[in-house]
Amino acid sequence: MLDQQTFILVRLLGEDDPQVRSLLWAANSPHMRDAVPGMVRALCRERGIDPDNPPAFGLPAGLPPPEYPLGRAKCGDVLGGPVGLGDADTRGHVGFFGATGMGKSTLVRLFILAFAGANP
Repeated sequence: MLDQQTFILVRLLGEDDPQVRSLLWAANSPHMRDAVPGMVRALCRERGIDPDNPPAFGLPAGLPPPEYPLGRAKCGDVLGGPVGLGDADTRGHVGFFGATGMGKSTLVRLFILAFAGANP
């Protein structure tokens, strides 16, 4: 059984990741159980995530590539796959949330330019 912090870091790294799955399997062994939290923390550092100050959310995993890409996901220094809107997203509502100064208006401008076919 993982402690709460290790569990959160595992979720952040992605439970489908082969290295993370190996660590989860090792956590079931009485001989390895105590070493797994340190190995999870080391894997976080290796991937540019500070385990003492993890981000509020991690990179999205397993999403199809967007039809209207705007950029790449980023978590710490780690770059993920392309992000943007897909055709299915354009039929409903889209919300942008964040604190003042985080770039919501800039993101909306980028979406408008991308949909208009302009290169931002």
